[in-house]
Amino acid sequence: MSHGAQLTAHAGPVEGVTFAVTATTWTGTRPGVLSTREQIDWDNLNPRVKDLLPCRYYIDGDTCFHNATGILLGDASVVSVSVTYPAYTKTGACQSSDEYLLPVVHGALALLFDIEGESPESAGLYGQMFQAELQAIAMVGNEQPVGQVA
Repeated sequence: MSHGAQLTAHAGPVEGVTFAVTATTWTGTRPGVLSTREQIDWDNLNPRVKDLLPCRYYIDGDTCFHNATGILLGDASVVSVSVTYPAYTKTGACQSSDEYLLPVVHGALALLFDIEGESPESAGLYGQMFQAELQAIAMVGNEQPVGQVA
């Protein structure tokens, strides 16, 4: 992947970024550190004034930016960057990312607690929690970047 490369279609947030540096005295695999776009641009403007650049990346939407890590004073190194993210395969099993565990559990409890009408208060409480979490999930999907109107 090169600086400013588009990520492939993926479900969920990025789990990690790994830098693999070869053809230099700093050869090896190192984890990336989430950074700001400004810091990455600064690193890339000044690759020869530092002995080593930390492995920095920034993700904007589906674009991954990274710095010129591994470039040592005059060394011609090769850097490859791997991005790891959740991959879901549709099967007959229940499909949900870890972030949705509590909403799924609260929704199930809202249905199960009042099966025989013995605990409507508990069912109502879990039902309210489930509805609030559904609204929070809907809000995350509807957020607009600053300065844009839906």
